[in-house]
Amino acid sequence: MANTHGFEVIAELTVPALKQLLLAAWKSGGDASGPGVIPEYVNIPNTISFGPYQVASGHVQIPKEQLDLEMDTGVNGVRIKLGTINHIEIANPPIDAAKLFDITADVRVRVPIRETNPANHEVGADFTAMPADAVSVAITSGDPIAPITTAAIEEFVHKKYQEGAIPSQITPDPTISFGPFSMKVHTELYDDVNNPARKITIEKPDPGHVKVNIPCYLRFYDITGSFGGFELATPMGITGKAVMLAEYTETADRILVKTSTATVTLENVTPAPGTEAATILPIKRQPPLAVTTWKTSSKQISAPPPPARFTPLAM
Repeated sequence: MANTHGFEVIAELTVPALKQLLLAAWKSGGDASGPGVIPEYVNIPNTISFGPYQVASGHVQIPKEQLDLEMDTGVNGVRIKLGTINHIEIANPPIDAAKLFDITADVRVRVPIRETNPANHEVGADFTAMPADAVSVAITSGDPIAPITTAAIEEFVHKKYQEGAIPSQITPDPTISFGPFSMKVHTELYDDVNNPARKITIEKPDPGHVKVNIPCYLRFYDITGSFGGFELATPMGITGKAVMLAEYTETADRILVKTSTATVTLENVTPAPGTEAATILPIKRQPPLAVTTWKTSSKQISAPPPPARFTPLAM
């Protein structure tokens, strides 16, 4: 100790001097060799959770140039800022799109400055006496969920199609009525990820809705009935897209697509290839077809009525 000749010594550390001390505590790599060291990398253990999911692995990077501090009179100390880069892998994610996250965030720590060793009159940052709101985190890379929302929903829909929750065919073929005509309708729904024309796609037309576009084929057969002596040829076939527009909401830990109140329309209707198209003559564009709903077994299934956009001709 210096001989002060009985005088009390008062030292003032400026903010630039404190910043130099902070930068001196930073160590490259994963060096955590002693107390007070700020390592460049910190591994994230697989024992913690990321939202509702378990972390498989990850690490936090603390670049030296992202270290900063300012005085904090509320705790009689300093507010330390650590700019971080976080790489996180989720264990058993519900979809592949939610497996890897790269997030930048600013971590701020409020630390009192006080005498830490009275015997030696050592003064330092006391991390054992921080206030309840000592640590705060602000994500600086934006919402981590928004960029993967569309891909996440699309991947989930593909999975449901593969599992059969979205049927490839609606069976048994129901009988429907169209004015004075009665007919059976065979419906096929497609999702071929290798064929863009037959792949289910997802759109976000606005922040509150999700649109699911399902390629489909409909064959109308066993058509009976007449109108003023006019009869319909059978069978008839069309292709198009069953478009479901559903409400979309986000909560703190999940995204919700409300299919129970969704509206479904048949759009992009064209005559089916082959002989079934010969009985249909396109006339003019009209609004998308409304959807008729019927029940089969215990499930409620939606499918379109005969195409109002086309005039069937007897051959």
